[in-house]
Amino acid sequence: MKRTSRVLAILLALAMLLSVTAFATETAASWSVFGGNADHNAVVGKAPTTDVTVTALKLLKPDSGWDGVDTVPLMQTVGNVTYAYVLYDGHADGCTLAKINCSANTPYVVWHKQLESKSGFQLSTPLLVQGSNDNSEADDVIYAASNSGAVYKITGLQASDTDATGVEATKIYTVSKGQINTPIVSYGDYIYFGTWVGNGTIEGSTEPGRYYQVQVANVPSTSNDSYPVQSVSSIYKGFYWGGAVAVGEKVYFCGDGGYLYYRPMGDGFGTTADTDIYATSISLPSVDGNAAGDVRSTIMTKDGKLYFASKGSSIGNVYCYTIGSNGVPAFSWGAKLSCTIGNDTYSGNCTSTPVIADSGNIYVGFYSGFSAGGLMKITAPTSGTLGTASLITVEGAAFTQPVQCTPVVYTDDGMDYFYFNTNSGTGAGYCFAVLPDETDAVEMWKTDNDTYALGGMAICNGYAVFGNDYNHLYIVK
Repeated sequence: MKRTSRVLAILLALAMLLSVTAFATETAASWSVFGGNADHNAVVGKAPTTDVTVTALKLLKPDSGWDGVDTVPLMQTVGNVTYAYVLYDGHADGCTLAKINCSANTPYVVWHKQLESKSGFQLSTPLLVQGSNDNSEADDVIYAASNSGAVYKITGLQASDTDATGVEATKIYTVSKGQINTPIVSYGDYIYFGTWVGNGTIEGSTEPGRYYQVQVANVPSTSNDSYPVQSVSSIYKGFYWGGAVAVGEKVYFCGDGGYLYYRPMGDGFGTTADTDIYATSISLPSVDGNAAGDVRSTIMTKDGKLYFASKGSSIGNVYCYTIGSNGVPAFSWGAKLSCTIGNDTYSGNCTSTPVIADSGNIYVGFYSGFSAGGLMKITAPTSGTLGTASLITVEGAAFTQPVQCTPVVYTDDGMDYFYFNTNSGTGAGYCFAVLPDETDAVEMWKTDNDTYALGGMAICNGYAVFGNDYNHLYIVK
């Protein structure tokens, strides 16, 4: 295929950049939560761009199944070593947490820790709470949820033998109904997560899912509970992949049915009656005639605004809400995930969290089933409330693989790099590079075709890590 002048411009810029270094000098110490940090913005300061080395590890019970690694790994650098932690389904080995040494010449699994013997989809990305010493894991804690609805506090992460001697998993709470399908996040003294019940409604005969606040630090000595819990009901079905974000004294999260919720952090998080949630919920508007549908996207925040995407019926939307002085969000603008190039229209559902690169560009993944999708660049309106979506192409051709994950973005010397994996029968990990004022990218690297890779990448200290349904874990450096 003849390359366009835009692609040649990208290649020239890359050649100049890569003649100096393949990495930025900035180092991120950890990727401790979905999206890498408390804002969930998935922006990193160091990432592998070229001349990469790819290691594919096999976790427990590999090479088959649909319910392998469906979460995003956690990562941190301790001293000179970068570790990854991944929660996955080990099939006959049940719900399992693994620790991986990414810095070794050949990355390897340090240990596996079974949390439960029950097998099934593990959809809740865990949370890493770092302790007082950046050079030690001795007082670090991981909070992880199993598909049975239990939340575990995991300590002893510094263990170094394959049997995970010294690693302790303590069950701190079990939900009464539903599966925990959202990332676990932490703000102040609390962790937050949501449950999903497939056929529940707030005023129906079956209760829907709930969002939970569990106090895990500075627990009052008068508390009868080891970990005080408050929760609120969803209006419809519950919460699926919709991680919460906190801004100021309020917590924001989205759920099925197209609702945005906002609650005070702390003592007032819960409601007296379940139906009280109506007072702090917003039904999302249609965008360009396209209804929101379910929201299965974690909220990202930047500069006092909330960004998230809805799944839609066949086409998703990206939303931007502005947080008012009272903490109440107001609709700012939206963009329908549909665009036309020539005679072809590209559109699809969305479970990806929008990311804003340091260049200011907004990127998001989309999909249509297991065989179509890609990435889009979202442009906010200069006036009005309707943004636009543009397809990211590769050297002039449409990239049409399903992207359900949240892309990770790295900007260096005027170039946006984004990292993602595809949820198809030949799923793989990718790095694209694009000039910020363009939408035609260059593929920098790609892992071998494998299988469905639902959860996205984590990137820390220049290492990119992701897994797939076959319990294959990829480390790119």
